[in-house]
This record gives sequence, structure tokens and C-alpha cells, in this order.
Amino acid sequence: MPLRFIKHAYMQTCHRINLEIKYQRGVLSILRTRPENLSEYKKDKLQNFLKLNPAIQALYLFKERLFKLLKYKLRKARHCKLLIPIFLDMVKQLKAATFEPLVKLEKRFISGEKKS
Repeated sequence: MPLRFIKHAYMQTCHRINLEIKYQRGVLSILRTRPENLSEYKKDKLQNFLKLNPAIQALYLFKERLFKLLKYKLRKARHCKLLIPIFLDMVKQLKAATFEPLVKLEKRFISGEKKS
């Protein structure tokens, strides 16, 4: 599953949590950017925004953990077997979510669907 589906569901959920966020283009850009590509100023701005929005902070940390898990493709079977329970636990957390984009993402993970 491409990471863009995860990022899309994440951004839709952020919009539903904080309706004012769509008018804050700088914050949206920072939320979309990978943390390793942010400047120190933008990292500070991100941290300040996340402190003010704890629900988005939890969602952001979940997204980053999921990205880290799915990002690396060259792994040995032994290492993948250790990661499967972590991945399945994250999928269960998506299933328990109350936001529609996250539930759709969970269904997409389970079915392997590529279209929206």
C-alpha cells in the first residue's frame, strides 16, 4: 500500500479534528513533510502546534510509526515475522478509530484495495 493513502487519510482526519487547519497552509505543509526534512524553525513550529492539539499529536505520532514500519522494503523474512504483530496491532487501532478516513484506511489494509 502506498504511503500516500496513509497520508491522505491522516490529513482528512486532521481536517475533521480541527476545522480551522485548512486555513493554515504553513501548518498543513509542515504536517505533510517528513520530520527529517524539516528545518529547526519548522520543527519548533510543529511542536508548538502539536502541543496545542493533543488529538492531532497522537495521530501524527501514529502516522510516523506506521510510516517507519512500512517504509523499509529490504528486510529479511526473520525480521518481517517480528514486525507482523506490530503491524496487525496498528491495523486493529485503525479499526477502533471513530473517524471515517481511518476506518476506510483499515479496510483498505485488510482488503489490499488500491483504489479509493
